[in-house]
Amino acid sequence: VEKIKILESEINEYKRECEILTEKLKLETVKSEQAIKEMQHKLEWNKLDHEKSQQLITKLEFELNHMKNSPNYIEYKALLIKLEKIEKRGNQRERELESSYLKLLQTNDDLEEKMTKKYDSIITTKNQQIKSLQNELSVLMTAFEKI
Repeated sequence: VEKIKILESEINEYKRECEILTEKLKLETVKSEQAIKEMQHKLEWNKLDHEKSQQLITKLEFELNHMKNSPNYIEYKALLIKLEKIEKRGNQRERELESSYLKLLQTNDDLEEKMTKKYDSIITTKNQQIKSLQNELSVLMTAFEKI
């Protein structure tokens, strides 16, 4: 009889533990269900936000394509291309001008050097002629003084 009472007591203890665990399990189940519902709600909001974003992207792409095909944009692109060509030609002309200028400077330096040599040669010749004439004059003056 006592063994039965002990067993019944153990059984009752196990039943209480089972009831407590069952309650905990129910509580965790309710919490999990709430978390799942909350996540589903967030997922729905994210889907709505994604759809709104997609609609906005579609609208903006349409507007962008419309703008790209507008006369003003086409004219702007044409002018931009012309401007780039003008800038390239300007840069090329600037390089050509710089090259011509450097050639001119070199030619001018060469010409100046030739002219300097030529005139130095002429001056040297004239100086020699002057000295020769001075010598002749000196000889004549000496001869004239003797007379």
